[in-house]
Amino acid sequence: MDRRTVLMWACCLVAVAAVAGATYALWPEGESAPADEPEPPAPAEQTLDDALGYLASPAFAKQSEAEKLAYVKKMVRHFEDPENLPEELPVLTDEQREQLRKNAGPVFRKMMHTEVQKYFDLPPEDRTAHLDTLIDRMQGWRKAMQTLRRKAEARADSTGAPRPPHPGRDFTPERVKEFIEKTSPRERAQFVEFMMAVHKRARERKIDLRPPRPQK
Repeated sequence: MDRRTVLMWACCLVAVAAVAGATYALWPEGESAPADEPEPPAPAEQTLDDALGYLASPAFAKQSEAEKLAYVKKMVRHFEDPENLPEELPVLTDEQREQLRKNAGPVFRKMMHTEVQKYFDLPPEDRTAHLDTLIDRMQGWRKAMQTLRRKAEARADSTGAPRPPHPGRDFTPERVKEFIEKTSPRERAQFVEFMMAVHKRARERKIDLRPPRPQK
């Protein structure tokens, strides 16, 4: 598995972990949001479009790190339930996508590091069961998103509208460079080892974790 493939799956894992319900324990507590800042909305009262829009908003950017984490955790719990997923893929503008990356990217990187560290903190005999739980969540999320994408592509083809952009378009050399610059050599080494373990276990279970390709 080359470095680009590993880093592509880094982003996929972050998305899955954030939305499909990976557990992020042992998170350091931070300061509460300033009293004059509005409370974050409740994800259970939002659509996925609204939740992603909030992540890309100035209001989310102003929250403390503890408030950002609390919001994302609630978002995880809500949208990991297939019943709460939308009928259509959320549509974000390029500007919203970039702002979401800037606002939530640091939170997701820390979450990813926590998930990887959790794996290495486990006794070796418990790691396979941990990988199985994570793979099951990744696979469930992959199937749900594949269904939504196929519906969106079919709808676009029937109306002549542009197809939804494929997630792989965000995996650019600039993103790879950013990942390298914002992680330590030890973190990168652990992450690569972790992802290799994930894919090895998936192959043993004959599960395909590759990102779904666009339908032609």
